[in-house]
Amino acid sequence: MQPVAVIGISTLFPEAATPKRFWENLLAGKDSRLEATEEQLGIEPDRFFDPQKGSVDRYYCLKGGYIRDFIPDPDDFAIDPEHLGQLDNVCRWTIHVARESLRDSGYHQHRDLLENCGLIIGNLSFPTKSSNLHFLPLYRKTLEPLIAGLLEKPDFVLDPFSPLLPESKENMGISGLPASLTAKALELGGPAWALDAACASSLYSVGLACHYLQARKAEMMLAGAVSAADPFFVNM
Repeated sequence: MQPVAVIGISTLFPEAATPKRFWENLLAGKDSRLEATEEQLGIEPDRFFDPQKGSVDRYYCLKGGYIRDFIPDPDDFAIDPEHLGQLDNVCRWTIHVARESLRDSGYHQHRDLLENCGLIIGNLSFPTKSSNLHFLPLYRKTLEPLIAGLLEKPDFVLDPFSPLLPESKENMGISGLPASLTAKALELGGPAWALDAACASSLYSVGLACHYLQARKAEMMLAGAVSAADPFFVNM
């Protein structure tokens, strides 16, 4: 394989919205794990907490790599800002970081080049907070009568869940959505798709992007990965 130039980079990590800040945190040995809040979990964190590892239907750790207070800059996107605000973080984070990478490269809004720029995103395709909210009514409708029958309690009902926010139903398509919407938002004309290879997702993304360049199927490629799974789902 011929050498491939990396001409732009961007990141979004807990307590590090830029590569420079992330590097500074590493040098300082900073622990950026944060205590989960009701905003992250969708419930009071202590409700299912048990410090004893292995307790059934309980989680024993409340710390995690949470990104907080992130508000994307809606400028320069080819999608409506209101639409952007209705998207799950898995999309908003991806769109933001891809745009910042293009800015860092110096080719942001170079329309001729972006027409032949592709995007490959590694995406841990676990349920997100938004996708869970959309599917909860279906789960409830299916499971409630089954549980009532097993318990022999016809009047059994599950606890109410949070009402749906005014979010786009697109958030149900969590796997490939970040790639397609990012390509639309940044007006990329090259190949744009997502993959899930678990912890190796970002490595596969970079490797495949290099192959596109080597095969002359794109003039420039964006490659990276995102993980925005519902923290409650992951912890439990």
